[in-house]
Amino acid sequence: MTNTLNINELRASNALVQLRGRIQETKDVAQIEFDALVADGRIRGSWDDSVWQYLGRSIYFRGSYDQEGITITSHTKIEDSVLIQGVWGDIYRLYTLHKIKSHKSSNSRVIPALLSRVIWLGSSLKFDEKSLLSLNQNSLDALIPELKTVYSKPRGVFERYKDSVSFIKNFVIKNKFCAVFVPKVNMPNPSLERIDPTTEASEEARKEKYVDDIGKYFGLVKQKFDSAKALKDEGGAPEYFECKDGYDEMRLLATPFMQGLGLRIGEVCRLHENCLGYDADRERYFLRTFFEKGQLAFAKTIPKIWERVIVDSYQRIIELTQPHRDFALKVEKLGSKAFLDELAFSNRSDSIYKALKDAGYSPDMHFFVSELNDYGKDHPSGFTYGGLRGKAYEYAVVGKVKAKLEGGQRPQRRKVYSKSILVQMCMEQWQQKHREVFNANDDVEPSAEIVSTAYTIEMPFSKFLFIAREDTFDAAKATHGIVPCPLTYRSYFRWINKDPNIRNRTIFQNYNICDENGDLVTLTPHQIRHWVTTALIRAGKNESAIDLWMGRTVGQTRHYDHRTPKERAEEMRKRYMSDNPPDDVLGRRVKRMRKNDVSLDEIEVALNHTMSAVHYTPWGTCNRDLDVSPCQKGMMCMRGNNGETCSHFGIDINDKEALVNIHNTKVHYENQLTVLLPNYDKLSEILNHQEPLDQHVQFCIDTVNGCLAAIKAYEATSKHKTEEIPIVRVYTPEDENE
Repeated sequence: MTNTLNINELRASNALVQLRGRIQETKDVAQIEFDALVADGRIRGSWDDSVWQYLGRSIYFRGSYDQEGITITSHTKIEDSVLIQGVWGDIYRLYTLHKIKSHKSSNSRVIPALLSRVIWLGSSLKFDEKSLLSLNQNSLDALIPELKTVYSKPRGVFERYKDSVSFIKNFVIKNKFCAVFVPKVNMPNPSLERIDPTTEASEEARKEKYVDDIGKYFGLVKQKFDSAKALKDEGGAPEYFECKDGYDEMRLLATPFMQGLGLRIGEVCRLHENCLGYDADRERYFLRTFFEKGQLAFAKTIPKIWERVIVDSYQRIIELTQPHRDFALKVEKLGSKAFLDELAFSNRSDSIYKALKDAGYSPDMHFFVSELNDYGKDHPSGFTYGGLRGKAYEYAVVGKVKAKLEGGQRPQRRKVYSKSILVQMCMEQWQQKHREVFNANDDVEPSAEIVSTAYTIEMPFSKFLFIAREDTFDAAKATHGIVPCPLTYRSYFRWINKDPNIRNRTIFQNYNICDENGDLVTLTPHQIRHWVTTALIRAGKNESAIDLWMGRTVGQTRHYDHRTPKERAEEMRKRYMSDNPPDDVLGRRVKRMRKNDVSLDEIEVALNHTMSAVHYTPWGTCNRDLDVSPCQKGMMCMRGNNGETCSHFGIDINDKEALVNIHNTKVHYENQLTVLLPNYDKLSEILNHQEPLDQHVQFCIDTVNGCLAAIKAYEATSKHKTEEIPIVRVYTPEDENE
């Protein structure tokens, strides 16, 4: 027995040595690539550092729990974390480097978020290098119950588990860092439940994405803001008004660009100062827009109903931000001298000049902090007496001078600030703001370029439409600051979304705006985009045109369509009443009724009865009222009688994503049939439907035939559509009066 144990220990020891060798060999090759990326500025840090910088973001190599066993958060200090070193540390660094090399998006959150998810596996295994030798499916599945104790929502558990399985399958095993096995995702995807309209999860997902009264909520904000402003102008004291000029107004002016044009918040933040244009031939305004998500920039027509709002907002923004753009341009041309010029004291008395000079300080390069009291909040630099005395600027204090100034009753000790040090600090903040906006690493000179997968364009701060001093959007500071900086995603997000972990108050809290349930309103910028898309669909716009106008890939409208099932049914009934109804079960029924000389009124009555509601499914639409009569097929729309699909299944020729899902479903079941029964097409008639395997084969055959019928229907409908002249309904404000 002892000899057996010794042999097993020797084998494990040898396997561990071989594992370390393979990792070291891979690391030696990767080190060359890593050093090249560091030299190029894409990555900041050394290989063994616990933190790397990439696209201005910190990538932490630390466990999911701190040293006390508590789940880490963004507020957990690095010194309190469990740092990943050794074999696991090298594997995670190699994986991160691999992902950085293949990363094409400008989204700086992708890599840190992915790493934080896959690190859960290493944490569950205590980062024990021996655990790699025995890693198997059970090791992966043991992660599920552990994640459930931390994350209440199934999606949070699934995403971390799924990414860990992918990490092992596509990286660890491929690089021979553990024993070979076939990792599987042994957990149902909760997103499948979210797209099933018969589930509560689907309704919850809809509520998360769509808020029907967004227009009303922002209308109340604008109304209360204008009323408070008018009351303050008249000398009154409103219950709430913005804490400093531009704090609310700048973001309130940004909102119409999302409400009226459906722009993403990132696209609003990087609008150019000359983004608004006017087409004299068409007598229409348009917006020059830099789209995200890989779409090319183009001129976006402004709907007539929003023209006056957008134009007025744009003109007011230009008025508010022009001084900040001018100063940004001055910094871009003169550098530190621009900040130095702002630190001038035109009203300085002779006694101050003499006191500084007698104490050995150059009056031109130093000043007393008490001098700012004479300016209040109006000093050109934006500094105030209270603001400059904060901890952030203590480094600029170079001494104290006891001096009696004009009007003073007795000598006082006064802090002396160095202008050169303050200017240096301002330039560092200026560079840091550029790194944040343009996603550059620390200690790297950021290029003033907006980068997308589709284009790259130079756009310095002086060209941004939404720009202010850096503290304008911070309610915790009474000052505006001195460094100009564009509006950021975070500053807008926190203005409308209540984060329980942050003490900021949203605009809805300040104005006490509640929903129909009496709860304070809280929104996300992307909910506005869902709201706009749904409004466009309700107005009768062409879905492909909506996707193009919104800067999306054609076919994504269904994810933004939050019409009620009855609204969709009304729209779909019109299609079945057209000359070329969809070539599905219901469409063929309508054609037979017409062939048998059934009157249009009777056909319409039949359609109203059959299509009282329409839901989206992954493969198309379902005209069954699922709230009254639940689906009996488990959402298998493609399986019907003789391969004709379910009788409640409907085809939407504009739904390109559904067509992709139909093709994928067809390939999936064809692959199963090929494995189970290679010549299934010849033997399907002699299947014994009493046997479970034969029943499954028949299920696969019916589904494949249903997919083929649906694809054929798409092709047939497409032929009819190409023969027609596409008509896009143009929305005009006059329609509202009808």
